[in-house]
Amino acid sequence: MQMKLDKMLEEKEKEIKTYESWRFKANPVPAECLVPLLNSLDKDRDHRIQTFKEFNATKNKMKVFSFVERDNEREKSLDLLRQK
Repeated sequence: MQMKLDKMLEEKEKEIKTYESWRFKANPVPAECLVPLLNSLDKDRDHRIQTFKEFNATKNKMKVFSFVERDNEREKSLDLLRQK
């Protein structure tokens, strides 16, 4: 019985020593984290702003259909009549 107990204690001590000798080792930081992304984000934002400005400029140059102008004029004249 004593031999069995001693053997069990030795196994436990070995197990404890293996746990104590184990060291945590972190994975290396990915290279993508070290690359500055702010410049690319700024470029993308500037590109979106530029394309939006160009779109608005072309939209403003487009000719409005005549019936839209006619409807707008009708609304203005009706508003003037209602005010009187």
